[in-house]
Amino acid sequence: MDPLDSSSRMKPASPAGAGTSGPGHASHAASFLLARGLDATRESRRIAAGLIALVLMCFAVLNVVVNQNAEGRLVHQHWSLLAQNTEERRTEVREVLHQVQHEAQYVAGDDGVREWSTLAMSGPQDAHARHNFESTLNRAASEFGFNRVAVFTPDLHLLAQTGPFREGGTDGLTDLVQRCVSSHRPALGDLREGPQGRPMLAVAVPVRVPGPFRAPVAVFAVDLERALSDRLLHWAGYDGNAGAYLVRRDGDHIVFLSSGPSGSNIVAGQQVLATDVRHRPAAMAAVGVESGIETSDDRGERRWATTRSIPEVGWGIVGQDDRSAVTEGLRGTLIGLMALDLGVLAVAIVAFLVWRRQYRAGLAAREVEVTRRHAERVQSVFDNAF
Repeated sequence: MDPLDSSSRMKPASPAGAGTSGPGHASHAASFLLARGLDATRESRRIAAGLIALVLMCFAVLNVVVNQNAEGRLVHQHWSLLAQNTEERRTEVREVLHQVQHEAQYVAGDDGVREWSTLAMSGPQDAHARHNFESTLNRAASEFGFNRVAVFTPDLHLLAQTGPFREGGTDGLTDLVQRCVSSHRPALGDLREGPQGRPMLAVAVPVRVPGPFRAPVAVFAVDLERALSDRLLHWAGYDGNAGAYLVRRDGDHIVFLSSGPSGSNIVAGQQVLATDVRHRPAAMAAVGVESGIETSDDRGERRWATTRSIPEVGWGIVGQDDRSAVTEGLRGTLIGLMALDLGVLAVAIVAFLVWRRQYRAGLAAREVEVTRRHAERVQSVFDNAF
């Protein structure tokens, strides 16, 4: 056999073998590249979705944490302000008590009152003398704003009066006079005309008279609501749900000496059992407990109360407000968080659109590059085949 013929017949075998391995290798390489590209796209989408979910979770946790911190701060601030306002009202009540006592002592020390008191203690008065005595008391009551003024003997015999003082009919009168007689000093307290009468702020002052007589007692009373309502119920910067009221213990009952803020259904002169859970702050204040407590009213609305004691008159004071003040305070925080969330969402959307555009452009460029390389490999295979 001619070597040339032999070589010519064997020559096509080699290119065939090369052609088989070449295109197969190029096809495998191209498919590998394409598979990696598709996997990368799916992985990128999963990663993007995971990052978005993570960011949303972070912002949700951030909102919860910020809201809880703001609520805790507002609650602490509200309790502090409530205690501070209650302390200020207690101070104002004491100032009023001191003022009323000072004015009562001034009237009791007036020469005209002392002179008529001496005459009344020396024996029975005729109608003209009693009229003059009561006219003197009436002028003093008008000048200092007292609703009622009366002068009693130490055994509670009425000598003169302006206003309907009734012996044995005014609750608290006997105790007030006896405390003044036993201590020989002014005594502060409250009076009521009957169980449902309006409470009156009262002070009993001994009248210094010459001679062997026991000192009579002058009792001065002023409507407690009129004297203290503005100070107790009108708080600067608060609505009508905030305010303070005065209470006193009377056996197994609690007596409200002043009306409560709007919505509390507390009326001056009202009596409730000390065991009534709806009025637990009043019971605490009446026995001298100074603390803070949260309660609910008949409608289920939550209210905060701070209790303080006024031991010099045996009273308690309750400062009260409802929880809606905290909700209103949180409104600004919620609006701020909503604005922050919307701003971050807008930035995230813009960033996503920019990323998506760049990603698509990069993906298109990569596909072009992969296609070009694949074409070059295929072209190389054909070039080597012929």
